[in-house]
Amino acid sequence: MRIGLIADTHMPRRWKTLPTIVFDTFSTCDLIFHAGDVGELWVLDQLSQSAPVIGVHGNDETREAATALPFVQTIACEGHRIVLTHSHYPDRETEMNHRQDDSWYPKLQYRADFGKSRDAKIVVSGHTHIPMQVEHDGVMLINPGAIASGSGWTKQIVQTIAVMTLSQNSLPHVQFIDINSGENYVPKIEWDKGFMAQANKTNEIIVSDDLLTLRNWFMESVYPLNPTYFESRILPLCHEVWAGNRAQLSLKDVVDGLALSTSAPTNVIEVLSQHEKVALYL
Repeated sequence: MRIGLIADTHMPRRWKTLPTIVFDTFSTCDLIFHAGDVGELWVLDQLSQSAPVIGVHGNDETREAATALPFVQTIACEGHRIVLTHSHYPDRETEMNHRQDDSWYPKLQYRADFGKSRDAKIVVSGHTHIPMQVEHDGVMLINPGAIASGSGWTKQIVQTIAVMTLSQNSLPHVQFIDINSGENYVPKIEWDKGFMAQANKTNEIIVSDDLLTLRNWFMESVYPLNPTYFESRILPLCHEVWAGNRAQLSLKDVVDGLALSTSAPTNVIEVLSQHEKVALYL
């Protein structure tokens, strides 16, 4: 049995469409697992043109997907019990606290515990945006990798999906595919170097240094004023970088994007003008 594995599509917010190679690869599959952060539910509808789809919700979903999809699924295929989950912590405070830990061990153990609590030997998850296959505490942990970026500040430079082949009484065989080259991708993780070292190999920062230093200020002081407006002005710039049509985002790019609009909210302009470095570009 062949099962297509995909995660972290974040569509269309952080990636516009499913690449053709996804359909070509999954056309020979019997089933497809989506391990969360789907985006809009049409993603699952389109995937189902290749094979039936089982999905879970992630921590960064549309309201529709978060409502329609479960947090975890237990599936039996070819005599194997499999757990499908995005693998985030449901409580945001707990999630953010655990992100501060650079060690791989608690991350692997948390995922393995999904399987152990359900007597499953295979756990398929997403969330880290890092393709991997590793056995930990008696459980095979598989992450197909991601298509979209982990945030608006980064670009997913390793974009992968996977196909898991199952047969009775045999360990799963997982083939990872780079969606840009169409070639097999072999995950190589240096476990002793920590989580961020690996994350930096699959994602890269897309903003200039001066903007990066003000990231928290923008997200805490500007974004909450009008999230819809902020995203409508900045996400198109991010998409230009993700599509390869712009090298990076600078502080001037963001300020221009927010301020040079006839629909710019007054309170946004006021806050921008109050910051010494930002005001230089107004």
